[in-house]
Amino acid sequence: MTMKPWRAHDSLYWFTIIGLGMATFSALMAIATVAVAISPRKMLIIQNTPVAVEIPSSGVLEIALADQLCATDNNCTKVSTRCDSCECDGPVNKINAQQYQEQYAVMCANFEGPVCRYLCTTPNVRCIAGRCTLTETPSDTPEVSN
Repeated sequence: MTMKPWRAHDSLYWFTIIGLGMATFSALMAIATVAVAISPRKMLIIQNTPVAVEIPSSGVLEIALADQLCATDNNCTKVSTRCDSCECDGPVNKINAQQYQEQYAVMCANFEGPVCRYLCTTPNVRCIAGRCTLTETPSDTPEVSN
């Protein structure tokens, strides 16, 4: 029975692979921690960083999941997302609402096309499982003005 001799470069290879994997994971965790942080009081803190966003030519704004994060119903609102009004508005965290309202205004400024009379069956916005969501049920908490 012959045994494969130990080679320093074999160990170095595996240490490098494991080290790179751990470094990548650490970097991703650091980015996630900066984007969304949870304070000791379990309040969700969303740091809004301005991002240059390309206005879609489709006439439909996609709201990023990170912009829908919430802790309570009072964190959520809805914004228009389609120039033709053929859908319910999109749920978004109030911190990010102005950014989407501005994008909507630019996107739909010269809109020429049919407009729907769409009856939205989920007109209320609530924070469900940490995400702003459209629902049939109204919020139990009263609206707090900022």
